[in-house]
Amino acid sequence: MDIIFTSILPKLPAKSLNRFKCFAKSFLAEISSPEFIKLQHKYALSSDANSLLAFLSYNETDKKASIYTYNLDSLEHHPTLVYSSLESMSIVASLEDLLLIECGAAGNGTLSLILLKPSTRDYRKLPKLRHVDTENDFCVKYGMCHFIDDESGDEDFKVIRFDCHANQA
Repeated sequence: MDIIFTSILPKLPAKSLNRFKCFAKSFLAEISSPEFIKLQHKYALSSDANSLLAFLSYNETDKKASIYTYNLDSLEHHPTLVYSSLESMSIVASLEDLLLIECGAAGNGTLSLILLKPSTRDYRKLPKLRHVDTENDFCVKYGMCHFIDDESGDEDFKVIRFDCHANQA
């Protein structure tokens, strides 16, 4: 069974792997493990396949913002809905296969951040941040970074927030 998890499944696209999570609890546990995710991520980045174009669309009629992906490797020529919200949205950062999305407005306290993996449609709302007064020439910007822990070798991603006065930037 180990050969399935080390040599076969990691080579599959993330979207296909989601189907295997329903097959058995052991598959769910293995495919969700950090070690397997790193292995699958390594294969995905080393191949030319699985190229996705992510874009943001706003429907004026129903006031809904949506993020779609378009598979550049597929013969299917239609976009796939990945995430939608009734709040305003903007893509503020991207890193490898992750998007950082800002939803809502800081001025009225509804601002939230979402970390989205378009290939699997997995997303996580990040904890609310303390309110920052964006008036009086104050600006807030977000970014992401990838790092490897020197001691453990673990890889991780971090969201970074930059607070600054516009006249000091």
